[in-house]
Order: sequence, then C-alpha cells, then structure tokens
Amino acid sequence: MAEEVAEVVTEVADAGVVEVTEVAEGTQDEGSKAFVDSMLESIDDANITDSKTWDTLKGKDATELAKYIMELKSFTGKKGDIPKADASEEDWNEFYGKMGRPESIDGYDFELNSEFKELVGDESLPYYEGIVGTIQEQAFKLGASSEQAEAAVDALMANVAEQETASRKALEESTENNLNALKTEWGDGFDAISNSIDAMMKNNGMTQEQVDWARKSGIFSEPSLAIPLAKIAAGFADDPEIGVAQESTQSGVQDRITSLEYEMQPFIKRGDNIPQHLLDQRNTLYAKLK
Repeated sequence: MAEEVAEVVTEVADAGVVEVTEVAEGTQDEGSKAFVDSMLESIDDANITDSKTWDTLKGKDATELAKYIMELKSFTGKKGDIPKADASEEDWNEFYGKMGRPESIDGYDFELNSEFKELVGDESLPYYEGIVGTIQEQAFKLGASSEQAEAAVDALMANVAEQETASRKALEESTENNLNALKTEWGDGFDAISNSIDAMMKNNGMTQEQVDWARKSGIFSEPSLAIPLAKIAAGFADDPEIGVAQESTQSGVQDRITSLEYEMQPFIKRGDNIPQHLLDQRNTLYAKLK
C-alpha cells in the first residue's frame, strides 16, 4: 500500500517560484515543533499554559491529543452517572453495577490460601476468616469491584503474614538463646531437670496439653523462670512422680527402670524383640546406679 503523503507548498516570493514538496504524512520537518507545543504558544492565558495538565502532553502530536480528549470525555461521562445525595438504593445499586460491583456479596469469590492457613494455625484461622467476611461486607456497601475487594484482602493478609513470620522468627531465636543458657547452667542434667519441671507442673494441676504449650511457647525455657522451677523441683526429687522424671536421684533412676521394665512386659509375653530404644534407656539408667 503506497505511503500517504502531504504536500508542503513553499513560495519563494522574489523569484516567483512555487515549489511543491512531498512529505510523509505524520512526520515533521527537522526543527518543527510538536502540535501541543505549538498550540500552547498560541495561548495568551498563563493560567492555562502553566497548568500541570500539559506535563504529560508536551511533545505530543494532534492524534495523541485527540485520544487524550476522548479518554477524558469517557471518564467525565462516568462521573456524571454518580447518583445524587438523595438518590434511591436502586440508583446506587445500578451505579455500583456499572463500576464493576458483583450482584451480591457472594460475588466476592476469594478465600485465605493454604500457606496463610498453615502459618496462622487452626486456632487463629477463624479470627482471620471473620476479618475477611467483614471486608466483604464493607466492600459491598462501598460498591467495590471484585478486583478491588480482593486487593484489599490480599494486602491485609500479606501484612499479617509478614508480621507473623517475623514474630515466629524472633521467638525461635529467643527460645534457642534461652535453651543454650540453660544447657550451660545445667550441663548433662538438662534433660532430666526439664523433665522434672514438667512432672512437677503436671503434679500440681497443669494438663499435658498446657505443659506442651508452655514448652512450645518458650515459657519454660525462660531462664528467669526455669531456674527457680528447677530448684523447686529438686526439693521434690524423692516424690514418686517427680523423681521418675528427674533421674538425677537414685530414687528417680530406680523408678524409671521399673517403669521401663513394665513397658517391656508385653513384648516379652509375645516373644517379640524389645525395642532397642527401651533397652538403651534401661542400660543408661543401670549405669547411673553403679
């Protein structure tokens, strides 16, 4: 297809010559100015020419300016559809529908992903699901589109995930430092003393679940608490329950051996091999009695 051209007429007054030059349409002679720049030079009102409106249009040709005006007109048309303050609920619903809001709150089809669920845990999950439900309700009232509501949920959950990850990392580092301090304090008796603390707490009202939580959360690893608890537990070393856990006393060692042998009885009766870890524990305990 032949390239369209525009004729540029140049008059040379003195010679009486008229020269016609063909120039490819859409191009400009070197040194000529863009359409918008030329247009601005012809406007005398400084309030118009100095407006920031032209910052993104300077250097543009007539076609680009026309596209900008059409887009602006389209936006203005949408803005003109905004209901008045006294508009009915039906008017607002119609407007929100044009702006992309789903027909009902069920149209906000998003949920917490598996990675987030695993991060916050089953106990905290209902709380965050409630937050998502609240966002859905408010998004619908405000006329948000599905994309806008989902973006709000994603931003919030990303922030929660970041804080949760940072909190867990800080807790893990703190617990590790505390455990190292206790291992330095208690030496080879670390496991036995830790067990005696757990046994003492259970013997005085705590459930196994509560003890496990205290261990997992790092409470029993905090030296300022663990060391006093260890001293208290040591005072009950001959207690049948606590002595078994501590294993640092003769009474505790002997009770633990008895408990292990009781665990071995079913294997002996069936003629099965006794699990090696039970044998190893018993041998270790017998060595302590020597």
